[in-house]
Amino acid sequence: MTGRRFALVAVLAAVPIACLSTVVGCQSGGACSWIPTQGTSWWPAASVPPLLVILASALAWTLKFGLVASRTERELARLPRVPIPPKLVRTARAAGLDRFECVRAGSPVAFCAGIVRPTVFISEGAVAGLSDSELLAVLHHEADHARRYEPLWRAARTAAAEVLTFLPIVSWWSARQIVRSELSADAAAERKVGRSALAGALLVMTAPAIPLAAFVGHAELRARRLLGMRIDEPKAPRAVWAASFVYSWLAISLAGCLFAVLVGLTR
Repeated sequence: MTGRRFALVAVLAAVPIACLSTVVGCQSGGACSWIPTQGTSWWPAASVPPLLVILASALAWTLKFGLVASRTERELARLPRVPIPPKLVRTARAAGLDRFECVRAGSPVAFCAGIVRPTVFISEGAVAGLSDSELLAVLHHEADHARRYEPLWRAARTAAAEVLTFLPIVSWWSARQIVRSELSADAAAERKVGRSALAGALLVMTAPAIPLAAFVGHAELRARRLLGMRIDEPKAPRAVWAASFVYSWLAISLAGCLFAVLVGLTR
């Protein structure tokens, strides 16, 4: 961490203390009365602000998850379905897929979606443009997403990252989990059909218009895995951890202020 960044973090960390102790004052009934003083117990006074933040975050996450799920279902309902080609039926059965749909689109697209019942969607362009082995690779990849309920977990992580904006580490972790899920699905497909079929499928496929558990994405890392090159597990930057700590402290401190004000109003 650079000296300038460290100074910024130190200033941000001091903001709640300045607000609570200098602006309002730590007197009985004041806005920082949740901070235990000499002779008082840390519990339950100090536990209230973190609990408030946790409860508020859980409620916000529940609402956001519901919105993400409903928006996804609406977008899926608008997709133009077409009769499933015999080639897709035959290949899907070989891949062990039970739920799959064919959608009208000239570009080759495939993705897994559906919170409760994960379904594989594949376009007419993909069915026509992929060879049998490449199509089988795509379906094995998406079948792995379906078996792991990746659409559900991805929606949950997306909601958490959008709600917990004061914890940048959550957003970093969510993005990292997407990469892991794609590499894992690639490995599952490669075990079934081999490396050449999977590589050919990656060259043909394109990304869908909406962010779902799609076949393409993170092409460079996936190509490195196919080539047998080492993929180092990245660590969260120290700046992300520092920002998460500072912002969580700010959130807890502000929750403490709000709690103390509400308590003061009821007295």
